[in-house]
Amino acid sequence: MHYTQEYWDDVSNVIGNIPNIEKLDGKTILITGATGMVCSSVIDVIAWMNHHRDAGINLMLAGRNKEKIASRFDDVLSQDEYQFIEYDATKNQRLNLRVNFIIHGAGSVCVFHRLMLIHMAAIIFICMEAIMV
Repeated sequence: MHYTQEYWDDVSNVIGNIPNIEKLDGKTILITGATGMVCSSVIDVIAWMNHHRDAGINLMLAGRNKEKIASRFDDVLSQDEYQFIEYDATKNQRLNLRVNFIIHGAGSVCVFHRLMLIHMAAIIFICMEAIMV
């Protein structure tokens, strides 16, 4: 996926408006539905934070297809910047993982405008911040 500067400016603007976002620094986050419309924007936000703020957030990206995840994020993350977790939301699976947060985004969503997704990602981070207080 190729991004415009306007998209990254929106990501930066959103990050600047999330209170206490630095509390995520060094945490481990498991994200299901990583290639979906909502969670892919969340991952873009985290990747930006790791690259521009040295946030050190550990990403575990859960999905059915490792190649699809690698392809979706090849412009944003190298494969050593996240751990792929094989996961299918339609099956009963037990995952034995140590994480600080889980963002469960696996499932169907309606088509949204990309900018709307970035703001939805911000809402997810604000909810996470409320949990950390």
